[in-house]
Amino acid sequence: MIGANRYEVLTGWDRGETFTVSRNTEGQIEQIIANHGLDARTDGAIALYASSPAWHGLGQIIPGGTTDIDEVLRLSGLDFEVTTVPALYEWQGESREHADQQHTVRADTGAALGAVGSRYTPIQNRAGFVFLQELVSRYDVVWESAGLLRGGKRVFISIRLPEAVTVDADGINDIVVPYIAVMNDHKRAGPVSVRRHPVAPCLRQHRAVRRP
Repeated sequence: MIGANRYEVLTGWDRGETFTVSRNTEGQIEQIIANHGLDARTDGAIALYASSPAWHGLGQIIPGGTTDIDEVLRLSGLDFEVTTVPALYEWQGESREHADQQHTVRADTGAALGAVGSRYTPIQNRAGFVFLQELVSRYDVVWESAGLLRGGKRVFISIRLPEAVTVDADGINDIVVPYIAVMNDHKRAGPVSVRRHPVAPCLRQHRAVRRP
């Protein structure tokens, strides 16, 4: 339990998800409400860009999407850079520097993101995602969604590919639309991750595709 009838899932595929429980006057559970888990931009708006509304109806929606990566970064709250600062600690009233480590921080707010090695150089949000712009510019590809998690410790962006796949055309006739999701981790200095998956990315899918 997190507090105020809010809970966090600790195991399984939904690990990390949070939900709120509403109870009646007798203390019995009446409703379980999933929380969207999205961060807010520095102006207070939800840090999410999407080409179509998600189940929670939040974020900056551009119907049909946009082809401008800078607009996507601005609407999703990803238009910030990451810098590094020395790792300092106190010892017997004296401030000392840990030479083998440094901290990643947001350049716009100064918020701490993570602890990394002394040789680490941050991969900026735009630099990590801009390679997809060629697909958007040359082919019928749409920026599908983008956003940040945990104050910018993790960031993601996804595109929807133009070629859909039909499964069992004479039976269930299920149409699968492929997506490519790119994730960057400013907390643990992990590599930029690229995944292709057949569902529209949301917070839960971005967690899932990171798992082995």
